[in-house]
Amino acid sequence: MSILLHHPKTSPALTVTVSSTMLRWAAADAGFWVADSGGAFAGTIDQHGQHFFVRNGFGEYLGDYRTLPDAQTALDRHVQTAPIEPPC
Repeated sequence: MSILLHHPKTSPALTVTVSSTMLRWAAADAGFWVADSGGAFAGTIDQHGQHFFVRNGFGEYLGDYRTLPDAQTALDRHVQTAPIEPPC
């Protein structure tokens, strides 16, 4: 499911997508996606060329993927299994 958030006079369109694990994805900019889980920041995907770089909510690098769905799945899995506390 996708939701389009947009005020035509003040901001560009922002598409929000809900994934199967309840991550919500927002296309924050061209080639840059932000995820939240239950309202908490969960991580980002940053596209450079044909690569999608995934970082968790603490900015830790999780991997480089060839497709956006693969990158989203990687963050979904990480959020399901990762501890809630930031790394020390």
